Amino acid sequence: MAERRIGERARSSTDPKEPPVPTIRTATTAALAALTLSLAACGGDDGGSGDGTLSKGDLQSKANAVCKDVETRLKAVTQPSDIQDANVASAYFDKVAPLATDLVDRLKALKPGDAEKADYDAFTAASTKVSDLLGTLKDKAKAKDQSGLQDLAKLDPLGSEANAAAKKLGLDACAD
Repeated sequence: MAERRIGERARSSTDPKEPPVPTIRTATTAALAALTLSLAACGGDDGGSGDGTLSKGDLQSKANAVCKDVETRLKAVTQPSDIQDANVASAYFDKVAPLATDLVDRLKALKPGDAEKADYDAFTAASTKVSDLLGTLKDKAKAKDQSGLQDLAKLDPLGSEANAAAKKLGLDACAD
């Protein structure tokens, strides 16, 4: 079977020899959900102890408010009509990946209380995986590397991992 690059269309969606290619709706929905989770807990350091540690309530409040804000900003990014077009995919991930990187950095700067630390660390780890994957997708789209199409399928499970971590922390606006 001939190799297919990101910018080329699949020959047949029913050909069992062809790897499954996620639809744009699946890929972008997963990316948006995962990004919202990854970027949810941005904010200041008020509340909690004098050392910048946030109380659980403050962490939840800030994260839920930021999730709503981030979701609005992400919706402003035009979703690509054809993720298999390398130029279109590259333009999309050029906008989305830097948002993830910047906001994950801010998320990691927050200090949860001791009771939330393990769960918060799991949340930031899941968020980092999403951010890293979006960076990889951006690079592969620019290079017209066909393996990026298969990497799109990784967004759903990573988004689910981030969702579960957000739910465990009570970040209701950040989950799903």
